[in-house]
Amino acid sequence: MKVFRISPKSLVKLDDITLCLGYFDALHLGHISLINKSKNLGRKVGVLTMDPNPSSFFNSNVKEINSLEDKIEILETLGVDYFIILETNKDVLNMSPESFVKEIIIPLGVKNVVSGFDYHFGKNKSGDTNFLSYYDEFDTYVCDEVDDENEKVSTTLIKRLLNEGNITRINKLLTRPYQIKGKVIKGNSIGHTIGFPTANIELDSNKIYPKNGVYAGYLICEGKKYLSMINLGIHPTIKKLDKEIVEAHVINESIDLYDKEVTLVFIDYIREERKFDNLEDLVNQLKCDKKIIKSYDKF
Repeated sequence: MKVFRISPKSLVKLDDITLCLGYFDALHLGHISLINKSKNLGRKVGVLTMDPNPSSFFNSNVKEINSLEDKIEILETLGVDYFIILETNKDVLNMSPESFVKEIIIPLGVKNVVSGFDYHFGKNKSGDTNFLSYYDEFDTYVCDEVDDENEKVSTTLIKRLLNEGNITRINKLLTRPYQIKGKVIKGNSIGHTIGFPTANIELDSNKIYPKNGVYAGYLICEGKKYLSMINLGIHPTIKKLDKEIVEAHVINESIDLYDKEVTLVFIDYIREERKFDNLEDLVNQLKCDKKIIKSYDKF
């Protein structure tokens, strides 16, 4: 997959592509159906997104599910040919729908555009799929709503499920396990003293994560996968932290992970994080958690 960063003054000309329109944060079932529809049209497929998130110009507290690097990796696995990243600035946000089509979409060499039924673009989101259909330079295809359990599959839904810790449903809607990536950093080493050493990863303040608690999952490092007990939280029993961290205890393995890049794969939610009366109670609970997580080794 080729990645292009563009602006209205610096475009790229591609030949006869099908262009998927949207922001594509969660890259969930709805986005995947849109990409699959595009692939079925018989041309090379491009995905157009904007960076930074347009919503961040109006709300400084906007958090995302996937970083740009995450999106690149996921889109490549989905068979996308081109990932086109439009630089977001005030000029772009103030473009009329007509200007957006004539100055951005058409110059890309688009023959088909594919979007969700609720796609809007241009200043004040005044452009929609009906607006796109008036142009003769390309054909417009619209994907219907994708539902799950009588709910529209959307980034908003994924964020709600993250807040609920509903990892099993999230994985279903993403069609892949939810993951966190990062470099292992030094922790307080208390885990070693109680028999549960952990690999600690600092969280990105710009991203949204699952609710605090204990999860069954895997740690992947240098191509090897290890069954792990993953915890998101602030260590309320040992030493309350100022901000959340994610840490993983690799089950039945002793490996040096410090300063290495790892991926944490979430399989299921086990329990909420809570404060125990003493370390003995915490250790006993961790032993119970570990026993439960061992049953997930079939995944």
